[in-house]
Amino acid sequence: WRCLNYAEVNRQANAIAQALLARHLGPYRPVMILSGNSVDHALLMLGCFIAGVPLVPVSVPYSLLSKDYLKLRFIFEEVCPGLVFVADADQFSAPLASLDLAGVEIVVGRGELPEIKTTAFSELLDTPVTDEVERALTQVGAKTVAKILYTSGSTGQPKGVINTHGMLC
Repeated sequence: WRCLNYAEVNRQANAIAQALLARHLGPYRPVMILSGNSVDHALLMLGCFIAGVPLVPVSVPYSLLSKDYLKLRFIFEEVCPGLVFVADADQFSAPLASLDLAGVEIVVGRGELPEIKTTAFSELLDTPVTDEVERALTQVGAKTVAKILYTSGSTGQPKGVINTHGMLC
């Protein structure tokens, strides 16, 4: 188990928010997550919420059960993420290889991708926090996009469903 208290989560989420802001991520450059549920996934989600950066968690089967990655590529091309997080580089290497990652930062929780330049998730956690984080948080409101959740695509391509902070509250 990995146990974090409120103060630790707050510090780490703020550091992640600062790292996202430094990368100029936002409504037109969201964060895509290729990972199951995990502590790092939750911390990244909270960092996105604080920074006002939309989060796009992609269903794990689109990456790990698919052989052609059509739905994953469709979502990736529709969203145009500025950053993609994978919890395990080894597990997600084939799905990532199917994407045009030019200009997209890949952040990994563990493992390495020999052919792809990556950033360790720990680097986000080590980002010094500035007043920019507090300013960004004051701009987040009920109508700010928090997440874009994609449907199953059972009747065609998956469809993005916008979830605002007000909807989550």
